[in-house]
Amino acid sequence: MNIKKLLTTLAILFQIISVASIAITKESILLSGKQITLQTAPIDPRDIFKGDYVKLKYNLSSIPVHQLEKEIKKHGLKKGQKVYLTITTDQYGLGHAEKLYLNPPDNNIYLTGHVTSHWPYKNYQPDSEDDFNKNKQPVSMKFGIEQYYVEQGQGKVMENILGKRDDFQQPMLVKVAVAENGNSVVHSFDWANIAMKTEVLRSAQRNGPDNLLNATVRFSLKNKHTKSITLPLKDNDCSFVLVPTFGNPLLKQKKGNFFNRPECEEIDSQSKTLKPNETITVDFDLNQAQWLVDYKNNPTALSKLPWEYRYRIIYKGKSIEGINANIVSNAFHGRGNID
Repeated sequence: MNIKKLLTTLAILFQIISVASIAITKESILLSGKQITLQTAPIDPRDIFKGDYVKLKYNLSSIPVHQLEKEIKKHGLKKGQKVYLTITTDQYGLGHAEKLYLNPPDNNIYLTGHVTSHWPYKNYQPDSEDDFNKNKQPVSMKFGIEQYYVEQGQGKVMENILGKRDDFQQPMLVKVAVAENGNSVVHSFDWANIAMKTEVLRSAQRNGPDNLLNATVRFSLKNKHTKSITLPLKDNDCSFVLVPTFGNPLLKQKKGNFFNRPECEEIDSQSKTLKPNETITVDFDLNQAQWLVDYKNNPTALSKLPWEYRYRIIYKGKSIEGINANIVSNAFHGRGNID
């Protein structure tokens, strides 16, 4: 065998060994890793199917400043840098982002990820603590679980279940195996047993009166369970809150982010039962005082926030028996633009 053939053979063997090694590593994680469940974020599904795999998006892929450890705020992050995100679980057993670290944390379940762009995004300069602390942009990252391969012909079926941007969407619940070093592999998936739709009933009037500065948003819920579901809802929208599109949507409201609604504590929940495939709608007039955001220490209408500011409506009431997912709307701007 001449040198050229030998090198070609070695190159082929190297590729085979590399692929086999990756497969063995993934199989090992699937067998021995701890399992967590992550709910996919509501997105426009028009472009999520690429051949034989599904593109997935998670809320925990974008982490706000208050969930970063001090060392990250001090030194910043470079594109491609490895980071470690600790995970907590909620009342439904779903995993959410807790805190982002530069080094593997002790005694926690965490995901190992890689930063997708410099943080801050502009004028990256290491060890410039003052600049980093002023930066309000979230840290974006990937964990290697953003793709799920499907059998041929199943992509269209899944697309129909996921729903369209302007129709009901049924979130995927992705079961992930996590190794001790934070590496993760998608194990399987399930479907949320409640579907959600976000639509704009009235867009904001740019130069209109104060009561028309923001949009009116309708949030609809459909029972996809085989059994009836009882929703303990409060009047005056008191079972719902606004949350940013990044970070853990179940974190308690931080002082300075939103205005508190003490009157909601005094309102009792009223049971509303949804039969299978039955729908309930809740309308949110974002011009009401409870939906103002504390922006730069001033009560601010959502329509007056910078264009990149997006929010979701999320259910934060009592636990609902039979629900296996968080009730979260699509992201939207106060002017009425839905992502």
